[in-house]
Amino acid sequence: MANPELDSNFVYNEQGFVDILRSPFFDPNPEVDNSVEEYVERIIFTLSDAIEEKICNVQRKITAKPQQL
Repeated sequence: MANPELDSNFVYNEQGFVDILRSPFFDPNPEVDNSVEEYVERIIFTLSDAIEEKICNVQRKITAKPQQL
C-alpha cells in the first residue's frame, strides 16, 4: 500500500512511473488559467516541492565507474 505522506498524492501507471495527468495536483481550471503558462506558473512551486520531497526519500548508489577515454 502506498504511503500518502511520502507519495504526495502522485498516481502511478502500470510501469510504476508517476502519471502526472492522473495525479490530483493536475487540475487545470479554465476559469482561472487562461493559458498553459498561467497554469504552470500556478502549480510549479507545489509540484517542485512534491518532487523534491519524493527525491530526498530515495537513496542513490553509484554502481559503475566512469568510462576512461
